[in-house]
Amino acid sequence: MFADRNCPYCHSNLNGTSVHLYCSREMKTIGTPLAFDKKLIKRLRKGNYKCKKCKIVIRNIKHAKCDKVLPSLAWRDDTFNIAIIGAKGSGKSHFMSVLLNQLRRETGSQFGLEVAFEDQEQRDYYNRNYWKPLYKDNQLLPRTKPHSQEKPAPFFIGIKSLKDKKFNSTLVYYDFAGEDLLNEEIINQYYDYLPRADGIFMLIDNIFSKDYDIEKRNDAIDMFEGIKRYFETRPPVIAIVMTKCDEYKDKVRMQGIENIVQNNEFRDILGINPEGIAGGHKNERDINERIRKNISLSRQLIDAAPVSLSELKSRIVNVSGRQEDTAFFTVSALNDAYDRENNELTAPPSNPIDIELPLKWMLDRLS
Repeated sequence: MFADRNCPYCHSNLNGTSVHLYCSREMKTIGTPLAFDKKLIKRLRKGNYKCKKCKIVIRNIKHAKCDKVLPSLAWRDDTFNIAIIGAKGSGKSHFMSVLLNQLRRETGSQFGLEVAFEDQEQRDYYNRNYWKPLYKDNQLLPRTKPHSQEKPAPFFIGIKSLKDKKFNSTLVYYDFAGEDLLNEEIINQYYDYLPRADGIFMLIDNIFSKDYDIEKRNDAIDMFEGIKRYFETRPPVIAIVMTKCDEYKDKVRMQGIENIVQNNEFRDILGINPEGIAGGHKNERDINERIRKNISLSRQLIDAAPVSLSELKSRIVNVSGRQEDTAFFTVSALNDAYDRENNELTAPPSNPIDIELPLKWMLDRLS
């Protein structure tokens, strides 16, 4: 695996290239260039390098070729890697932003998880471009620019289990424009991102939206067909996440989902019932039951959808290898903070629906 370790920014092979030790506190390089090899990785893991000025242990390196700082999560091979992909307009940016905020500031301990950026530069970038617009300025995030206008930079978010200290995973996220994920040339450029994924979130727009048609269904299938060849030797755990489920509240009378949405369990999940359990996770048993309900009812929605996703489901199951390593979820990042009629936020998205459940399920499967 070491020989395949590529730089997440310039995508060149790191093996044997020059890197500098980088102090994240002083925000500068330390000493002379070193060769990136197994010996260096071993010393970094053991904490053999320290900044002479501030005395902290050096974990980050700076790649001489592209002059980018790589936190240890970017080059370590002893963590599980989780990727997020999704079609155009499926809500990837909002999903990622709200999920991180919930786990970092609200619900992480409830789910037994500790979530944090390892690098100050990445933390500042997230706060400036994602957290501030949503939670301070009450603004929707702009549509992600396509690759031809702006190359996506990666996020590396460390996720640790509070219960199992040995279990570590890395949420790796490139903020791709959805149309780029249908472009084989672009996918090939980021090939190091997908083959290393032990788990994948695949986001799909609200399947009951009037804008969700056969073309969007085919886009999702084509996108998956374009990347599945990367997993022929190492099948990942896959969560297919149907976003914007708060819209279902207004579609109770829609043919095909009336009986499902009227179902008490699903009304609880949507937070329609005042006595519902939305946001109220008491313990791990409650969370696991909530996950079971969400997966079960999401399957019912797939079967009732005007544009069937059964073909996509069967293809994904074939790639993941095992039925239990594939699951559908129904979530909402913005929920009642979003005024759909005026296309604006009326408040910070502090009441998302079940957005942590796909990650919790995936980490349980990986561990």
